[in-house]
Amino acid sequence: MRKILLASTALVALGVSAASADISISGNGKWSYTNNSKSTDNASVSGDSMSTAMAITVASSFASDSGLTYGTSHSLSNGNNDGKKIYVSGSFGEVRIGGDSAGAAFDVDPSVADGESATHGATAFHGAPTTAKVTDDGISYFTPSINGFSAGVSFGDAGAGHGENGDVTEMGASYSQTVGDATIKVSYAARDTSASNPGGTDGSEATSMGATITMGDLSVTVAANTQTKDDTSSNGDESGTGIGLSYVLSEGLTLKAHTVSSDDDADSTVDNSETAASLTYVVAPGLTANVAYTDSESGTTTGTATTAYLKVAF
Repeated sequence: MRKILLASTALVALGVSAASADISISGNGKWSYTNNSKSTDNASVSGDSMSTAMAITVASSFASDSGLTYGTSHSLSNGNNDGKKIYVSGSFGEVRIGGDSAGAAFDVDPSVADGESATHGATAFHGAPTTAKVTDDGISYFTPSINGFSAGVSFGDAGAGHGENGDVTEMGASYSQTVGDATIKVSYAARDTSASNPGGTDGSEATSMGATITMGDLSVTVAANTQTKDDTSSNGDESGTGIGLSYVLSEGLTLKAHTVSSDDDADSTVDNSETAASLTYVVAPGLTANVAYTDSESGTTTGTATTAYLKVAF
């Protein structure tokens, strides 16, 4: 990460001391190769592809004499918006506009393998709210960490137009405790999405709960996710479970693996499962190589995928 100190004259105009404010620029370039094979493929499908992605984030950070920390960040991926955030934090906690919502912050995703290429099994959260309004324009409050406990709540407005009543409310909490050589973190998150029109049936509720146990180089995550839809005429309630592990084999080399699955109580053809494993190697500071293998099933379709990437980050 390259940090550029703001000019003293500009800081004076803002009323902030030069020693407590800076702008940071970070990013990465990533080349990926994927080879997919599905039971429904026909003879003309090649199954393999290559891609290159470029990402950059510009962030500002300020600290006032009164103890406030505040700033912004904006990320672009291949020239497209990939996240924006404004935040103010202090002893009261943090107020955040955009960025990770409470659901994303406290959701437990057991799909830890890096670089896997398939459909996730468990479906409720996985760090992605149902509308970008929460991620880009929603407002959140997060408590400070108190003896290992922290919590947050978010609200996203779907819009002011016709059919834009699908507002989103999210909340979450976690508790972390060290027991002997192990650190245990338990988390819970919930999301409520209103119907897009008054009296509509396209609303939903979702929950995520799980725990991560870390002991030395080994980390294990277990989770259970649910999603309940107001309209069950096409798809019913969904539930997902999974377990993932991460183990540092040696300096710079990490093995990750997971197995996840989900069930729809009204339509078994959309049931999903996925098992994946990855090896990630830090070749040099800022240079990372990865290879992963995935075996997945979605309804009656099965498939495998082998992926690899090379990433340069700064």
